[in-house]
Amino acid sequence: MPPSPINGEHMDAVDVRRGKHDHQKMATPDDLSEFLERIGSVSTEARERLAQLGTEARRPVEEILLAIMELSPRGWSVASMPISAVRRALGAIVEESGEEADQLLADVFDGPGAERLTRICSRVARIRVEDDALRGFFTERARLLRLASDHHLAGRYDASIPILLAQIEGIVIDISGGKKFFTKGRHKADLSSPDRAASLLGGLTALQALFGEDVKHTQARGSLSRHGVLHGRELAYDTRVNSAKTWSVLEALVDWSESRAVEEVRTA
Repeated sequence: MPPSPINGEHMDAVDVRRGKHDHQKMATPDDLSEFLERIGSVSTEARERLAQLGTEARRPVEEILLAIMELSPRGWSVASMPISAVRRALGAIVEESGEEADQLLADVFDGPGAERLTRICSRVARIRVEDDALRGFFTERARLLRLASDHHLAGRYDASIPILLAQIEGIVIDISGGKKFFTKGRHKADLSSPDRAASLLGGLTALQALFGEDVKHTQARGSLSRHGVLHGRELAYDTRVNSAKTWSVLEALVDWSESRAVEEVRTA
């Protein structure tokens, strides 16, 4: 099922991919400069790094950035995904088959890709936080996420998704000193600090808006809204694709937490 439309204050975050361009038009490398400019001050450094790379070395970087522009609005974080899967998904987008793209990316998180879930859980257990009192709780988070993994691989997406959403919020709160992933205003965690990688920035900023949407009326549209799922307003959330998308966001947040820890050590 296609993602729910984005409106209101979230549109700018999701439309970081192309600005005023036609949403049905496939992004091209010519869009990258504008994209990098729109995701913040990191763009200058990112463009300089891209310029220093040779043509062949730049291609995977450009593909990831293009994938973020096309696939983040559908609910995917692709920065850590196998480039082969991302290329197949982009090919499906070119053919105007968004649902096929979703299924191709969902394959990354089950079947032969099931080991990926195990790795994500293990990485969560090792997340570093400044507060010593919180460190042991990440082992408990990993335990719950292993249950979510079992549910996902067994097709119990009604059970996997609520666990994932709860742990995404809790991880961000613990790492950011009380700021939240699924909220708006002054309590919203800033995931777009200029010391983060450009690809991770663009993906998480858009996904934070998408997953943080309100659902004001009961519906069965298959949206990704945490509010809709946990408050009983979205009644068709329990799909393989939605569960895989939520795993992809968790994986991106683990990447973010690790880059944050490295930066803190570097500047200490």
